[in-house]
Amino acid sequence: TSRMWSLTKKFGPDSALFTAEYTAGPTQLVTIVSGNVQVNTVARVLPTPLVLNGKDQFGHNVSGEKVTWTPAASSGTVQVAVDTTAADGSASALWTLGPLAINQSVTASVTGLTPVVFTATAKADTVAFVALLTGGGQAGAVGSQLPTPITIKVTDPFGNAVANAPVNFVDSLAGGGSGTVCSANTAADGTASTIWTLGNRAGSQLLPVPQGSSAATV
Repeated sequence: TSRMWSLTKKFGPDSALFTAEYTAGPTQLVTIVSGNVQVNTVARVLPTPLVLNGKDQFGHNVSGEKVTWTPAASSGTVQVAVDTTAADGSASALWTLGPLAINQSVTASVTGLTPVVFTATAKADTVAFVALLTGGGQAGAVGSQLPTPITIKVTDPFGNAVANAPVNFVDSLAGGGSGTVCSANTAADGTASTIWTLGNRAGSQLLPVPQGSSAATV
């Protein structure tokens, strides 16, 4: 600035002012801005968009750079598969998780650079189903303990195991049996078990096993 002022003073109205405008160079660095390491229910849109930023070698934001968003296997979908960076060097995508309760990921790629990876943890949905795994259709003398445990599994609508779901093993009819476990929360694999001792009522005995937070019963 001082050099331009000096020229203006010396030459007066005959002076010339030269200006220049820089443009950012090619993208050299891509970094994650926000949206990484989120947790949400399976098959839901993550609340925070995935956002990255691209800069040239001098740290200037790069606009117009193509970004390709690629979900990993079983990792759902992104709203836009290919995007370009805006004036502030940013690109973003909305991510809908896949239906499996697993760790999921989306890779953002710019040609010639190391991709960045966004991750998310998908949790099982609300309880929808209770299934009998073992213990049905047994027979024994009245008052005897059945040899095979009665084991149930609680899953969400996508087949994911639901942990910590309350279940009850209680015969509601007079003369029915009793279990070593009457109330329990499912384990990490969605299962719960009890050993059933038959009641003193001859004939068929039924053991309804309802899941406490839904109407699902086996």
